[in-house]
Amino acid sequence: MRPAMLLAPHPFRGGPLLHRDQWLARGVTRRRLASPEFTTLIPGWSALSNDPPSVAAVARAVLERLAPHRAALCGPTAAELLGISLPPRLRTAATGRIHVLSLSANRLMSTSYRRIHRDGRGDQVPRIRLGDLLLSPPVEVLCQLAGDLTHAELVAACDAVLDHQRLQIPAPSPAVLRDELLRLTPDPGIAAREDAPSGAPRRALPGVRAMLRALNDARPNVLSPWETHTRLLLLRAGFPEPVPNLPIRDPVTGTRHILDLAYPALKICIEYDGDWHRTDRARFRRDRLKDAVLRRLGWEVVRITVEQAVRPESFLAHLRAVWSAMEAA
Repeated sequence: MRPAMLLAPHPFRGGPLLHRDQWLARGVTRRRLASPEFTTLIPGWSALSNDPPSVAAVARAVLERLAPHRAALCGPTAAELLGISLPPRLRTAATGRIHVLSLSANRLMSTSYRRIHRDGRGDQVPRIRLGDLLLSPPVEVLCQLAGDLTHAELVAACDAVLDHQRLQIPAPSPAVLRDELLRLTPDPGIAAREDAPSGAPRRALPGVRAMLRALNDARPNVLSPWETHTRLLLLRAGFPEPVPNLPIRDPVTGTRHILDLAYPALKICIEYDGDWHRTDRARFRRDRLKDAVLRRLGWEVVRITVEQAVRPESFLAHLRAVWSAMEAA
């Protein structure tokens, strides 16, 4: 399927996205700009078709077009920039739209390349800076996403916010994230008062309750959405909570290995077979070496494929058999 917007895979690294006048100043003719050599991503702004720009570059151009109106990036766009997990259907490459929170009294309109959101809190709406970009902070982004994500996808988003390796700003603890969500839920005794502080919410921010439910299932040290979905699958199937990304060391070589999901008491680990087994032979060999080390140390390795993550019956049956055998050993 052709993407709605051709973008670089990394949210901050990509080819140049320049205004028409900037390309002309570089010696590019109008004829070339109108040719397939260039792709117009938003009106007036183009990129080389074989060197697509990053999401950050497109977002920056959208905000520049909106100046002097006050605006911040929000929702899926802010999530991509912050490193919060999103299903492919919500990413900018699929939707072709940058999500913007209007902080101006003027009625900005949504267009084919931008979606305008509004918030009744006015100047009380929190914002953070990520480089030169103004955007909603993670707790607000989670609430903005809640209406478009399933519970499992919300949990994956929470897991990403709690992961210091993925989040582009310092990651909060689960307790801090919960406190921030609770602050977005009004105290009925305060919200009803006429003299309530201007920053006090008079009603819960949409998505807060769904995010509080998701946070109950979120865990730190989860490094990918598949780990979230597999962990939730195990819990739904009646298995106990696995340990994510458990480090072990090979006593022979001293090599450190990370187990995707593990049950240390029974020495069972669950490893994910992703698409890289067809595209990255070096990674495939490293995974097979890890399997050999684990078996030498008495572990049983159960692998789950992309297909089994969608239709898990065979995976769960195999895991139950392995579980029974390791318990009996």
